[in-house]
Amino acid sequence: MKARNSIFAPKAIRRLLLASLPAVFGCESVPTATSDPVELVVSPEQQWAGGVVEVLGLPGGLIRGDVVLADDDTMELVSMEGDAFTGRLPTAANGPVRIEVRRSDQVAGWGVAEAFGFEETKVYPVPLLNYITAVPSDWGVSVVGPAYKASYGQGPTSPGISWIHLSAGIARQFPGTPDLRALYRTGVDPVSGELYWEWDRDSDGSRLRKARVVAGELRDLGWVARPCQRWGCEPLLDDIWINLDDLSTCRIVARPTGESCEFIESLWGDDVQGISRLHSSDVAMVLDWPAPVFRLSTGRLAYWLDQWPKRGGGARSNGIVATDERRGVFYFGMVRPHPSWADSVVLRIQTMRGVDGFVVRAFDLSVPPRNASSRLAYDPELDLLLVLLGHSSVLELRDPVSFELVGRVELPTEPHSWGDALVLPDVDTGRIFIVFSSADGFPGVDPRNSTPVMAIRRLP
Repeated sequence: MKARNSIFAPKAIRRLLLASLPAVFGCESVPTATSDPVELVVSPEQQWAGGVVEVLGLPGGLIRGDVVLADDDTMELVSMEGDAFTGRLPTAANGPVRIEVRRSDQVAGWGVAEAFGFEETKVYPVPLLNYITAVPSDWGVSVVGPAYKASYGQGPTSPGISWIHLSAGIARQFPGTPDLRALYRTGVDPVSGELYWEWDRDSDGSRLRKARVVAGELRDLGWVARPCQRWGCEPLLDDIWINLDDLSTCRIVARPTGESCEFIESLWGDDVQGISRLHSSDVAMVLDWPAPVFRLSTGRLAYWLDQWPKRGGGARSNGIVATDERRGVFYFGMVRPHPSWADSVVLRIQTMRGVDGFVVRAFDLSVPPRNASSRLAYDPELDLLLVLLGHSSVLELRDPVSFELVGRVELPTEPHSWGDALVLPDVDTGRIFIVFSSADGFPGVDPRNSTPVMAIRRLP
């Protein structure tokens, strides 16, 4: 592994290294290129943009003076042995990539690989201005979120919610009721997909409006009495509910006088960043500070996440999480100061057992010194960890056990502010979608009335 990594070098340096390779990497006598270049075998034939491919069948292998191109750009070489070499596909590639070995200004060999990378940015004519939540769907993936942001001066009224079915490419904005309160986070039942999107806190006890999106239309299912506040509330699982503002849980009990929710736990929270359920371990992590983890089956506090860095002293709390049901683990990421360099920070990704929070392994990624707002997702079908690096234009694909880089997809732009972003693998359409809220880095896109979504072709 050390020998493999030692070959990495900047592009200009790699050209010099390849031009000065000793004869041990090729033939003693330099063969001349023929008029009929060799057709090389590239493996795998399909690979992620920024992923490594092996090129076989070059007689004598690479020799001094050879130049390897991938779509007319110098290819980053990783290793060489015999008549084979390995190199990385361009990070901006999407589609066929022609790999050529140039020798004495002639083509000595060529092969083709299909790269899977960035495909398009689609702008939907609806605003997603606060926290985005995935909605369970029979086919494809869909999201919902408030069409409201207090900083835009819209006041305490509810202008409604926006819903986007990413796989079908359709979007709707459903207007709210002017005299009701807006929720910063739309509640979603994780099983049925029912939505809880308006809040009447001035009634006798808090009430939530219940609805479901059917055939692209919002079907009103009436009101339910639930203790709720501005950050919203939703079923933790079945009849156990969680209030995401004061971090309390309760169980719904039906009585002759109506339903009530009997408290189970009552903690303290503020500015909750999300909730991630890990059903195989019977837990759900709430991204607050410090982060509590609840039992899904009882609503009781299981443990506190004490790995989160404390605020102050230059530490940056930036908790992000993805879940892996097969392994029963959370992938938890946080930005913190670099241990050696005062002006640098790292994104530390920890693999944590869901049952008890034990850290199995950890990995550090360098990120810009700004307060980078990165995101994590896990693709269970491909068994890959997806890392969206904040303040950059890159989506990294990594092995979830070794954290080895599998692909590095270059995105066309870096939003000035990620706002809230959600990375969603979609098996049905073969895409990875990145949904942005309040992102103002897209030319010509006003986040107050539109939502940009990036699509990446997903490796089969």
